[in-house]
Amino acid sequence: MKIYFEIFILLLISCSGNHQQQENDIQQTNNQDKKNLAYIIDTNKETTIENKNLQFLIEKDSIFRKDSIFKILEERKIRLDHSFYRKTGNFDFPLYYGGSYINKNNLLFVNIVDSLDNIYTKSDIINRIGNKDFKIKKCSYSLKMLGDTLNQLNTVFNRNKYLLKENLKTSNFEINIENNVILILLEDSTMENIQEFKRNIMDSPLFHFSQKPILYLH
Repeated sequence: MKIYFEIFILLLISCSGNHQQQENDIQQTNNQDKKNLAYIIDTNKETTIENKNLQFLIEKDSIFRKDSIFKILEERKIRLDHSFYRKTGNFDFPLYYGGSYINKNNLLFVNIVDSLDNIYTKSDIINRIGNKDFKIKKCSYSLKMLGDTLNQLNTVFNRNKYLLKENLKTSNFEINIENNVILILLEDSTMENIQEFKRNIMDSPLFHFSQKPILYLH
């Protein structure tokens, strides 16, 4: 009986040892899984950071390239405008030329009066800029006509502005080359005020009236 009891005790000890070993093995496996998971998380974090850094560099490079392209186009635009400058101190714009501008997509556009658009005018622009990297856009009015009309408007306005109602405040006039118009900004661009401006100051098909932007001070 004593022998059986001892054998039973030995079996219990053996089972207990095996059970403890199994628990240790499970614990080691869990610890290793946690380490692997932590490594994967850290690796994913590093990958995410690397991707963000790469995206930042790509965006920065894209901005740099756009700025570089804009500077090149700006130099060509200035070269074109300066080619019309005379020793008398004035610009002598040809009748076909409606001005030039760079759009939001970094493309240089040269306005050419529709009725004067021909091989000669395009060749003349190419020679003045120095290359063919520009777009021709047909327009109705030459830059010379826009400038002359603007000067006339300033003269007439300064002479007759007292005829306007007090509530009709004009911000400023400017040539908008992209739209080939003289832009007139009014604080209140209602049809009534526009008609009053045309009646008491000046009217022209070159005029385009618009609302003066409201600036909010914070």
